[in-house]
Amino acid sequence: MKFRSSRAILVVAVGVLAFAGAMAGFASNGPERPPLVNGYTVPANLADGHWRLQKPPVTEPTISAESAVDLALQYAGALANNAQDASVQYVLFTDSQRGELITDGSLRLEFENVAAWIVRFRGVPQPVFGGLGAARGVQAQELNVVISAETGEYLEMFSFQ
Repeated sequence: MKFRSSRAILVVAVGVLAFAGAMAGFASNGPERPPLVNGYTVPANLADGHWRLQKPPVTEPTISAESAVDLALQYAGALANNAQDASVQYVLFTDSQRGELITDGSLRLEFENVAAWIVRFRGVPQPVFGGLGAARGVQAQELNVVISAETGEYLEMFSFQ
C-alpha cells in the first residue's frame, strides 16, 4: 500500500511539474508585441456618439503606452494574434450606451471621461456585426482595446474599420 501511495504522489508531482512547465512555456511564448507605430488618431465621435473621445487630462497616465499594449494583447487574446502593428492614443473615453438604467429612465454611464489608452491592432480581421459591412460580409481589419490609463484595467473592445 505504501508503494501505491508513493507512486500516486510521484504521478501527481510529475503532472504538476509538467503543467507548470507548459504554463511557463505558454507565458513565454505568448503573442509578441507588434511594432508600435505613431500617427493613429481615433475619430472623436464614433458610431454617432456611441464612443466619444476628448483630449486627455494634463496629468501623465500611470500606465505607460508600452504597458497598455502588453495589457491589450493579454485582454484581446487570439483576436489580436499576428497583428501587423499597434498604436496607442491617450484620451478621455466615454461610452454613451453602456451603463446602468436608473429609475428615471436615464442611463448612468459606466465609462464617462475615463483617462484611457486606446490600443489599436491592425491587420487582425474582425467580424462586422451591424450595418452595411455585415450585409456584405465585410470584415474589419483592426481591433481597438480600451485600457484604463490609471489602473491598467480592461474597459472594452471595438472595431469600426
